[in-house]
Amino acid sequence: MTALHRLRAFPLALLAALTLALTGCGPDNLVEGLRSPFAYGFCGLIIIVLDIVALVEIANSRRTTGDKLLWAFVIIVFPFVGLVAYYVFGKK
Repeated sequence: MTALHRLRAFPLALLAALTLALTGCGPDNLVEGLRSPFAYGFCGLIIIVLDIVALVEIANSRRTTGDKLLWAFVIIVFPFVGLVAYYVFGKK
């Protein structure tokens, strides 16, 4: 593995570690988190804010309606994993 490949793999490894570290600190879904945003602490509040930012970005994008609905559904049902997946795979 060359140094360039290791350099490219580092952000993905960091993202994977961050995902494992933060997955348990947010709400089970975005609706539950919005009902009581402070019940999950500061970390959960950050996840809720980032989810809302991502949903606004999706709504204002030039995607098809089906793509918008799919990404919104993924982010609402899986707040942290959906957010990470959107910024890694869905952001154009």
